[in-house]
Amino acid sequence: MRKLSAKQYAESLVELARGKSQKEIDALLRECINSLARQGKAKIIHSLLKELRSILDREEGTIRVHIVMASKCAKVEKEVAASLLNVFGKASDITFDYDPSLIGGMIVRAQDRVVDASVSNQIEKLRAALNVGM
Repeated sequence: MRKLSAKQYAESLVELARGKSQKEIDALLRECINSLARQGKAKIIHSLLKELRSILDREEGTIRVHIVMASKCAKVEKEVAASLLNVFGKASDITFDYDPSLIGGMIVRAQDRVVDASVSNQIEKLRAALNVGM
């Protein structure tokens, strides 16, 4: 018997759900999750839900962006959100987290891209460059 990946489960669920009501989709998803749990495949459920979200985002044209900044600043968050709208040209689901160890700047994750523009990353790159030269 061939083992299915989370992505294959998700693609199958999406096909089965087409044309169904929200109530029917909820029941289908619930049954799938319960079935996986009964078969001892509970570990795949998180990945399955992640794959489902990815498929739905792609179909809806939504781009999820996760931004980590050193500290909270509403003005910067607004500016970043406006910039991302210009970059992607469509609606984005933007979430912000805060990590003071970044010192300044930010890390932006969008789809499969990561841009680390944090001060701590720049310091680390400088440190590595100086160590190579010694």
